[in-house]
Amino acid sequence: MLFRSQADTFFETGTGFGLGVQVARTVPFRQIFSVEIVAAEVERIRPAFSSDRRVQLLIGKSIDVMQQLLPKIPGNMIFWLDAHFPGAHHHIQGYDAEKDLDTRLPLERELTLIKQLRQGKRDVILIDDLRIYEKDNFEWGNLSDFGQGNVASYDNKFLYSTFQETHDAHRFLNHSGYLALIPKPLAPPANAT
Repeated sequence: MLFRSQADTFFETGTGFGLGVQVARTVPFRQIFSVEIVAAEVERIRPAFSSDRRVQLLIGKSIDVMQQLLPKIPGNMIFWLDAHFPGAHHHIQGYDAEKDLDTRLPLERELTLIKQLRQGKRDVILIDDLRIYEKDNFEWGNLSDFGQGNVASYDNKFLYSTFQETHDAHRFLNHSGYLALIPKPLAPPANAT
């Protein structure tokens, strides 16, 4: 899969250990945003990125922060969507502790907001942990392999339908699975030779 992106902003949901921000810092992005719902996780990693003025670590629900910021960001963006099961990766709470589905698994709402608030943009959307939304031969297995199938959401239609007119979907089974939504090639102008 080869594509070119003119994105100058990186926007991540689900800061976690800060690895997404760490990788984004190696690219000449103008702005790097990372949103995390668990304040303790943000405060733990904040010192590591305090010297980079491009990095903004934000605390809150991803969908709330996206509603506020996305309309204000010009240009194209690269999204890394990785918000799910707040606090579970750091054993702050269990995978099924959060009862509100939009907080526990906000991906469908995140994609809807990107589509609504970023119309006309050629954003690249990268989704982590595809195994939450579908079963397949993922390198690291399915959630049901670990007795966690009850916390997953296997209705994956929204992953492919939300951007089907403007983006091509590319699936990867590496690790816990990835989905890349890449803008479709632009049609040449009608008068092009």
